[in-house]
Amino acid sequence: MAWKVINFGPTLKAMPMTPNRFTPMLSRAKAAFPAVAFFGGFLWDAITLGRSITALDLYILLGYLLVAGGILIWMGRRGSMRGSAPLAGAGTVDPATPAPHSAGGSKTADALHWLREDGPAFTLQFLFGSVFSALTIFYFLSSSYLPGFLLVLALVALLILNEFLESHYHRFTITWTLYGVACILFLNFALPHLVGSIHPVWFFVSTAAGVGIVFALRSLSPKASGSTWPIMGAGMTLILLFLVNAIPPVPLVKKRMAICRGLEHIEGRYIGEMEKPPFYSAWRMSESLVRQRGGEKVFCFTSVFLPTGIQTTLYHRWRFADPRKKEWVQAQRIGFPIHGGRQDGFRGYTYKQNLSPGRWEVRVETESGRVLGTIHFRVEATVDSTMEFEKILLE
Repeated sequence: MAWKVINFGPTLKAMPMTPNRFTPMLSRAKAAFPAVAFFGGFLWDAITLGRSITALDLYILLGYLLVAGGILIWMGRRGSMRGSAPLAGAGTVDPATPAPHSAGGSKTADALHWLREDGPAFTLQFLFGSVFSALTIFYFLSSSYLPGFLLVLALVALLILNEFLESHYHRFTITWTLYGVACILFLNFALPHLVGSIHPVWFFVSTAAGVGIVFALRSLSPKASGSTWPIMGAGMTLILLFLVNAIPPVPLVKKRMAICRGLEHIEGRYIGEMEKPPFYSAWRMSESLVRQRGGEKVFCFTSVFLPTGIQTTLYHRWRFADPRKKEWVQAQRIGFPIHGGRQDGFRGYTYKQNLSPGRWEVRVETESGRVLGTIHFRVEATVDSTMEFEKILLE
């Protein structure tokens, strides 16, 4: 797993430069750096994290959260995130207040002063950036339909916002809220790994635990005057999103879905057939238009990653777009058992025959009805016996 520092703002501020003709260009580059670094880091994490979430990934995230929690307690016990002066009012220190310079203005003394005054907030920014970057990838891997992507977009917003909140890390309210959200989303992944179950109850338990951690930090920080109640609102919002199926069923990760025909299991591998696509869509590995002959089986193949020790049942919900009712009508819901531990994902499939012409979709769901992924296709009846098929490897 790769982690990165994606904002060098505090360092640049601590090293003033003499204005010259390059200053405007450097200022523009600094302003654009967080966005560029984020998208570059996002792509790098997407590559290095792979297509599954391992125990090592979770241990690394846990380490980041423990360090961040320790810093917050230390700051809260001394009453300030800058220097040793207690926070005033709502637990803030004016970030615009100039820091005293050391005698002689030596660079070493200035660097030590920055580490003492601004280092803790900068460290939190790095830690939160790393955690939210990984969580964005985790939830992106578990999202494959629009509502689930909304949470991913929210995480993207938090990660980018993290890059512009440097001065506000001196406010306990903001840091506790960000820390609580990170704990909740982390526990949503980690708790099912720990207990070996993806039952919905663990989402509520992990959300309550994340909120409780923030209140525990507050109780250990007697000199901090920031508010912890915003995290209560964040927790309630996540529960509401969960109830309306807008949060992906973590830690499940859909690796692949495909519509095909002639599916066979040969020497541990699944081989299917699909009608040869036209040259302009040769990249397709699933049929989007199924020209079905009488009695022919149409298969839906699904590959899902599940943590070791978890066993559950997934379902394929076959639905047809009824043109008269102008709505999706369930044709059949077929279950198949899966178990975790296979790095390349557990494979399963269902099939149907004599599908009605028109638009179809298959949704892969958990036992409780949470949607992991959806695939759409269109069916046309045909008697053509000259169709060309090609083999596809399904993993």
